[in-house]
Amino acid sequence: YALTGTVSEDAIDLKAEGHLGDFIKMPTPGKNCPLVEPNEEPKMYVKMDGKEVYKYVVTKLPVYIEECVAKSGLKMNEIDYLVPHQANMRIIEALEKRLEFNPENVISNIKDYANTSAASIPIALVEAIESGKMKLPCSAILTGFGAGMTVGTTVVRLREGIA
Repeated sequence: YALTGTVSEDAIDLKAEGHLGDFIKMPTPGKNCPLVEPNEEPKMYVKMDGKEVYKYVVTKLPVYIEECVAKSGLKMNEIDYLVPHQANMRIIEALEKRLEFNPENVISNIKDYANTSAASIPIALVEAIESGKMKLPCSAILTGFGAGMTVGTTVVRLREGIA
């Protein structure tokens, strides 16, 4: 399935708030070296301060989304769908309320797959189009966040593609 669509350079917004990087992080310690005392390497796994991530995302991301929509030349009420990163249902519902989106127009499949990381937005987008939940042509906000407290948003205009 292929889609065609357009996006203005102005309708893409990427931010990194490194000073908040401890909210989601994965330590990457160096290896033991003969020039330093031996140390035990810690297990490497993602660490997250869920409360802080939630507070950040539900307060800051709506502001960034609204700024990106304004840069696109559209108004919020002209956007058909919101396709957020599928981190957790509470965050998705909070974004829906803060952005005043109709729940029918917020694409979510987290109940089916949980958090699929960087693949969550493309999976949700394709499934919504294939199932008919998203009607083409349409406009949509695609938005996500991740480690280092990085956020990205784009406004796209999708039209029928090539099967």
